[in-house]
Amino acid sequence: MTWLDFLDNRPNPGIQRQQISFHVREAQKAAYEMGVMLSQLAASQPQLSQQFSQLQHLNTRVGDLLQQVQQQLDPPQA
Repeated sequence: MTWLDFLDNRPNPGIQRQQISFHVREAQKAAYEMGVMLSQLAASQPQLSQQFSQLQHLNTRVGDLLQQVQQQLDPPQA
């Protein structure tokens, strides 16, 4: 095993944080798109409004949680 192998097996925490942050942002975008889609479906299917409302509420909670994760990954810089 060479020292290059050691570097490959021990990822850089900064790079890991950037990769996780990227995936969290992608999940945030998906949650936003899901919210738009749920709103459109709710408008076109009024008989299912209660179910869509529950799904929108859950989607909002997921979005809020993703925002909290993103804030922990990218704390404000002073």
